[in-house]
Amino acid sequence: MRQSKRFLQTWLARVDFPQGRRLRAALLCGLAVMGLAGCGYRVAGRSTALPEHILRVAIPTFGNKTLTPQLELPFTEAVKKEFSKRSRCQVVSDPADADALLQATILGYTVAPIGIQEQNVASTYLIQIQLEVKFTDLRDNKVLFRDPNAVIREEYLLSSNNLDFYVEEAPAIERAAVQYASSLVAAIVDAF
Repeated sequence: MRQSKRFLQTWLARVDFPQGRRLRAALLCGLAVMGLAGCGYRVAGRSTALPEHILRVAIPTFGNKTLTPQLELPFTEAVKKEFSKRSRCQVVSDPADADALLQATILGYTVAPIGIQEQNVASTYLIQIQLEVKFTDLRDNKVLFRDPNAVIREEYLLSSNNLDFYVEEAPAIERAAVQYASSLVAAIVDAF
């Protein structure tokens, strides 16, 4: 803003306007700058295109139909944090206190080797997680977003110590949760 003000002052000083027109030129330039400032850009993270009546979103703990215990927890927390960060909505746990409801269930979880070292030892693994997600406007009882088969993939390298398999898997799940939360919330918040 300071640079545009300095440019405007410099430009007005250089241009030789007849008396009285300098003020008009300054006003026109100021209006042009203000018009450009309001051309649709917004501060990232707090704007939303959700319906105006949606101010509270319930995000209960995701369901987990896999045999991997507590796999749903990092995904639930990542989505809650991302929703709080990227929208004007307050995140609540109880649907009775909410204007909208985000429900998700983890349907599948697999870990597969995709890179092999010498002696046929796996060195790189691929985590694949399948979810179903539904975002519902509770006032109008209308589904605003649905993805019945979301697939998340994240790779990780196994350290040279084979005992670190599970140590490397947990951070990969966290990364997958954060990346998925970002894309899910963007799809919901910006979809309208």
